[in-house]
Amino acid sequence: SDNNKRCGRFTGSMRKIFIIGGLCVLAVVGATVGIVLATQQDDNGGGTSSLVSSDGGGGSGGGPPSPLPPSGPPDEDPLEGMSEREVIVFKSIKPLSPDPEILDPLSPQGQAFRFVANDDPAQAEGESVQLLQRYVLSSLFFSTNGGNWTNSTNWMSGVSECEWFGVSCSEGSEFISERRSATEI
Repeated sequence: SDNNKRCGRFTGSMRKIFIIGGLCVLAVVGATVGIVLATQQDDNGGGTSSLVSSDGGGGSGGGPPSPLPPSGPPDEDPLEGMSEREVIVFKSIKPLSPDPEILDPLSPQGQAFRFVANDDPAQAEGESVQLLQRYVLSSLFFSTNGGNWTNSTNWMSGVSECEWFGVSCSEGSEFISERRSATEI
């Protein structure tokens, strides 16, 4: 009986260690990807290359979102050439990510920006909590190769992000946490 209790506590402790370890791995992977992409961008003279969607237009298939026109020299207005929707989304998410990362079509933030602005079936309203949550969660999806997760049920679909596998929200549909083990990502 005492052995069972100890094993239960050990399993719970191990689960917490795996979750914390998985989150640390995500943070390191995200930072590494950001550094590599920044280095590649610097090596290419600060320019960006375009990203072509593998499914012909992004959408809910979990593939890369539709491309935006590449950003020009730093003295150009980054909003030039964007659709009205893209401008609204860009202004809404700008406090969350640096401009170069949002505008880089190869960065997770750039892919998430294009998904939320152009390909997200939910088309959340600008400056809404839902738009910000979907941007943050889709950034996580792209930075961790979400198309290859063992379970990505509802991710990148038109259903509420609170129904995406592993996502927890409050009663007011505000994101609380994303729970996965390292083996699920």
